[in-house]
Amino acid sequence: MKLGAFPVAVLIAFAAGPASVQACTFDQKGVASELERIARRNPGYRALPGESAVEWKTPTYKVRLSLGGCEDLGAEVRVVRTSASVPLTTEQLIAAVARYRSADRASAVRAALASGKLVRSVDGTTTYLEASEFASPAFPLGFTIEQGPDEIALSWQEL
Repeated sequence: MKLGAFPVAVLIAFAAGPASVQACTFDQKGVASELERIARRNPGYRALPGESAVEWKTPTYKVRLSLGGCEDLGAEVRVVRTSASVPLTTEQLIAAVARYRSADRASAVRAALASGKLVRSVDGTTTYLEASEFASPAFPLGFTIEQGPDEIALSWQEL
């Protein structure tokens, strides 16, 4: 699967109805349990039923952690600003990844950004930064950063 298509594939997998769940490779209850285990490390989350996601809110942004899929297990950390006066930066994304998902993965993203080796593309008001599978051992299949005017996300495929 082309890396740039990955975020769309994750959303399609998350939105899949009950009929497609029966054809899934992954144990959906196990994936949901893992998501809850990860979320419990940071109190104040709320589960988003039917979305394989949890969310935390602050005064200026909300963070959504998603985990799921059928044939490919994908993960995403998305930061959405809720205050027009607060800019969104990759540093905010890295901080959210460190706090809500993994400090090791956050460090790997920071190093990949500093390397200047990410592939950049633009589609309308959205910028994509893509890392190949060789960018970091923390992301053996690569990752994608998607930044729009009001949100920024990091998505990757789990092994």
